Amino acid sequence: MEHRTFDRRTDKAQDLTVITVTGAVSSESIIAALDDFYESGATSRLLWDFSAVHGGGITEGGLHRIIESARRQAHRRTGGKTAIVASSDAQFGVGRMYEILSELAGHPIAHAVFRSTAEAVAWLNAADEGASGAQGP
Repeated sequence: MEHRTFDRRTDKAQDLTVITVTGAVSSESIIAALDDFYESGATSRLLWDFSAVHGGGITEGGLHRIIESARRQAHRRTGGKTAIVASSDAQFGVGRMYEILSELAGHPIAHAVFRSTAEAVAWLNAADEGASGAQGP
């Protein structure tokens, strides 16, 4: 059985939601957390913190399913930005794949992957300078 936790904190004043993920995850669990985010009043800025995730579980097909699910609901966050924090090289690589595949799929939300929460928050708070913000090796 896969152990996972999605801790969501929303700051409506800053129009920011932070979802901290721990344990092992699957594409289905991420889609469920994403659906919950949209159903509970999505903010325009979203930070996914995967720095405490261990193990694999997300395939390329899973990434495509996540992107399609997010794209279907993106109209609820027009002009939004999503930052992904990934501490390991493997997580960072999956995050970059998500960023690239989202762009290729015409996803209207800007995505970027970072090694630290501080970098991700700085990008989320910055004036719109384009989607790419990957900070990696």
